[in-house]
Amino acid sequence: MVAPRNLSVYLATRLEDIAKYHAGTVPVHGRLFAQWMHHAYPLECPFPHVAGSTQAISQHEWIERYGADTLDATEEEMDMYANTQEDNLESNEAAALPWIAVEELVAERTKRPQAQDTHLRKCMSFALLGSLLAFLFRSLSAILHTRDRVSGSKGDKCLV
Repeated sequence: MVAPRNLSVYLATRLEDIAKYHAGTVPVHGRLFAQWMHHAYPLECPFPHVAGSTQAISQHEWIERYGADTLDATEEEMDMYANTQEDNLESNEAAALPWIAVEELVAERTKRPQAQDTHLRKCMSFALLGSLLAFLFRSLSAILHTRDRVSGSKGDKCLV
């Protein structure tokens, strides 16, 4: 969806906080970044709840627990909620946007283990290079030998 966004100072600060938490990088597969994306693009990105903190229920289960009269909001409830949200956004954006500082990563980023035996690696590289050079040398020798034999046999047949 193409839509220019003006990010608030609050959101920019939150993004910087995520980067500080991860030593200067922002992992895009983390819960904190998903939460930031929800606040920056609330219609496109769902709020990422902390794992295990919510439990989805069907409409049928809701009616059994809370009753059918709780499905619809009254005009007064909608007006009260809308006015409360506008006041919060105008007075204090930080209070209006829920922020749960719990990070959950899909996979931890780990550094590649350093090779313990670099000498073995170097030896294997030289062996591979030597094998390649030997193959090329044999191929070139066979080509030259075949060329010499072909040109030599043509010379024997020609008597001038």
